[in-house]
Amino acid sequence: MIAKKVALNKMQVAFPTSTSIQSALNSLNNSKLMLGIMMLLLNIGSRYIELGFTKTQEQALRNGLGREILIFAISFMGTHDIVISILMTASFIILSDYLFNEQSRFCVLPARLQKIAEMVDKNDDNEISPEEERKALETLQKAETQKKKRQQSIFNSYLISAK
Repeated sequence: MIAKKVALNKMQVAFPTSTSIQSALNSLNNSKLMLGIMMLLLNIGSRYIELGFTKTQEQALRNGLGREILIFAISFMGTHDIVISILMTASFIILSDYLFNEQSRFCVLPARLQKIAEMVDKNDDNEISPEEERKALETLQKAETQKKKRQQSIFNSYLISAK
């Protein structure tokens, strides 16, 4: 094994190196599979690990730049490129906060899609109860039945006109 000297804060530190260890580490560093596994662990772990923040700290992260920093971190982990990560973060924010946000004046969603949330949540409590869910499913089933009837009617009219 060969000792490699590395300057760390103006100190010389000797690290044992070996070509086999180095090549194994390089292959792990460049492995897309390893990157994918780490991304999954990051996403899963971020949901279930308690960081011990106070309520004030949590609100500061939620209402401040916490979301943007998280989006940047995820895109940087995926791309390993700061410029592309910044562009992806900016694009995501523009898309989610303006173009696909039904409360934005720049929203590009069709009116029928904008109304879905308010049609399902009838009592405006931002919670969809089992009853609201059942009614929404019934409405969707009726819409599907009507659509099939219209298609069948159009098909029948083609058959009649073809005679």
